[in-house]
Amino acid sequence: MRHRAGYRKLGRTSSHRKAMFRNLVISLFSKGKVTTTLPIAKDGRKVVDRIITLGKHKNYARLSQVVRDRVTFIKVQQYVERYAGRAGGYTRIIKIGNRKGDGAVQAILEFVE
Repeated sequence: MRHRAGYRKLGRTSSHRKAMFRNLVISLFSKGKVTTTLPIAKDGRKVVDRIITLGKHKNYARLSQVVRDRVTFIKVQQYVERYAGRAGGYTRIIKIGNRKGDGAVQAILEFVE
């Protein structure tokens, strides 16, 4: 049973997971959409939504700790203005099939218009 299991570990150490999600967030904010595996997209969605919510609450000190890249920080502020009237659900996940090499389910993580 998975009761109170917390989160997916994705076969990585905590520092590797943290770095992976930081890179995913930077790529998503710079490009607008990212192709990755489905479990990583589902967990990445939580991280991205929390970052936009931090920006909406004007918590720039905490936001600068999470997003250390200056260009990405500016992009986050642009997305915060874009989703100012939206209560949540800033991203969508679209399944695109299985990867040829190992059969992992691929998905696109992108921002909602």
